[in-house]
Amino acid sequence: MLILLCSINSVLSSVLNADELIARDALTALIDVAELQPTFLRSSLDQVGQAMLSITGASHLDSETRQLAAEFLLGLCENASGMVRKCKWLVEALLPLGVQLLCEVEDDETWGSKADAGVAEDMLGGWVVL
Repeated sequence: MLILLCSINSVLSSVLNADELIARDALTALIDVAELQPTFLRSSLDQVGQAMLSITGASHLDSETRQLAAEFLLGLCENASGMVRKCKWLVEALLPLGVQLLCEVEDDETWGSKADAGVAEDMLGGWVVL
């Protein structure tokens, strides 16, 4: 367990020192842990959750780094939902963080027209044209 907490501290240190490539590698490894053996994180859920919330919410970081931290949190929610539900402060922090991330997405004015044009070209009377 101590190794895991040292790993989390390493991620945070790397991010804070602007070495985001190392941080991304560590986040990717933690995502694998959250998917394959999420109960391994049970005793350190508070520390891990706080670290990932901090990384995800840090607007000065690269979007890929922030997305990996958010992917970790979502993977944990999917694979260990009961464990996450017991951590009320984490559950309460996830929704505002998700809304914050959605608000940061830039609008693409042509998005709606692109989707309609693609459907019209591939569809013929409700049938997909191959």
